Amino acid sequence: MYIFQTIDNFRDVSRTVQLHVSEVTKCVMYRSATLDYASDEEIEKLVNDLDLTTILDLRSELEAQLSKNGKPFITFPIAATMKLTPIDILTPHPSSHPSPSSFVQKKLNSTGTRQTIMINFAGKKFRKNAVWKAATMKTKCKIAKAYISGHKPAAAKVVGEQILSKGGLDGLYRSFIDHCDAEICQALCILSSPSNYPILVHCTQGKDRTGLVTALALAAVGIEEEKIIEDYARSREGLLRVKAHMISVMAKDGLDASFAESPPECMRKTFDYMREKYGSVMGYLDYIGFHENARKLLASVISPSPNHPPPPFHDSISYLPYNSLSFSSSTISPDHTSTTTSHHHHPHHGDHEKIRFSQSSNNI
Repeated sequence: MYIFQTIDNFRDVSRTVQLHVSEVTKCVMYRSATLDYASDEEIEKLVNDLDLTTILDLRSELEAQLSKNGKPFITFPIAATMKLTPIDILTPHPSSHPSPSSFVQKKLNSTGTRQTIMINFAGKKFRKNAVWKAATMKTKCKIAKAYISGHKPAAAKVVGEQILSKGGLDGLYRSFIDHCDAEICQALCILSSPSNYPILVHCTQGKDRTGLVTALALAAVGIEEEKIIEDYARSREGLLRVKAHMISVMAKDGLDASFAESPPECMRKTFDYMREKYGSVMGYLDYIGFHENARKLLASVISPSPNHPPPPFHDSISYLPYNSLSFSSSTISPDHTSTTTSHHHHPHHGDHEKIRFSQSSNNI
């Protein structure tokens, strides 16, 4: 078991829920909070000791950039609203599944096949439905006025106080389920490819977006619900070191301390919500396009132990292979790779020179 000093909320999911890890495939799944404040030594441990192949980053590009620039004054879920503009008030929200948010692949170091894949988990559909559609016209006007006058933190606080707080953490997760469907399916497809393992999934705190994607991946392969909930609830202990800071930042964004928690009942209610609205958890996965054969593929990658067999599958249902999905990808010419070194400040860690990245274009 690895204990990190500069990477919060880290754990080996394969171990905590008793997945069977093949010595041949080594399809190990890890999860954590942001890696932006990790020391060079612990980054090397991820790369060398854990032999990571893929980092799946569920943050928005803006959220990641704010963090890397040492500006953790806005945290999730407020960060998901930062691309909102007054014109969004007039734009109709999508009625069907949108295309998944674009993502970028980068190689860790200049050699090897290690990569970071970014998915803007709370994308445009989430912002329009969970924020604008849920806001009164008076609240929309307040937000628009703050944006026009250049006061984004003030706009963010209005969103927190008058929209997101009303539903609480339970409501936020219901919004994820309803409005982040394409992004969830995309993440599950990435987890279904053995070439992406060992893999680390993370967001900012590693409890909400990471928690839901992990929970659905485990549910898809037949892990019993209480074990999934127990893994989710481990984030309470995993974030103790930064909890006071999280609460302070969330208060500035108009959110109460409950948004810094990971209570078991919250994930339990999320599973209940999927059963109530979509018939079952598998019914929800079918709805987002992650059908039975897709789940069979995932189960072949992260197989549960013999005590927890995967659910039955039926080959009559067609499945579009992962590598033929038409996701859009940011293109950075491989002939023009960039290498950067940056320093970041964390309230609990010193400044650390960061690992170098060279960027390349990839279509998955």
